[in-house]
Amino acid sequence: SSTVTEKCRNFLFRKIDKVRVKGRVTPETIYELMENSKRNRQIKAGFEEGLDFYFKKEYKKAKAIFEKLYEDYNDLPSSVFVKRCHLFPNDRRGSNWDGVFDHHRK
Repeated sequence: SSTVTEKCRNFLFRKIDKVRVKGRVTPETIYELMENSKRNRQIKAGFEEGLDFYFKKEYKKAKAIFEKLYEDYNDLPSSVFVKRCHLFPNDRRGSNWDGVFDHHRK
């Protein structure tokens, strides 16, 4: 959560996703705690760029970034977004989509 990120400044916090779990209305932002290394700073920067495109529904650009992160760093969260970017253009997400991934099972 954002409270934790404020207290742990010696680490990197990578925003992974915005999710809404079954039975909840308010989405939560999920972060990954990462060691503060050059490699992880590069992964984090690239992933955040990919997320920006993803939330703008620019799936082709986002997918290219996530694919590169997965290929170069074997970054598993990026592989999840590669799959989403492949599926979502065929999905009927309206213009009011808030970027939140809805989990329908607990």
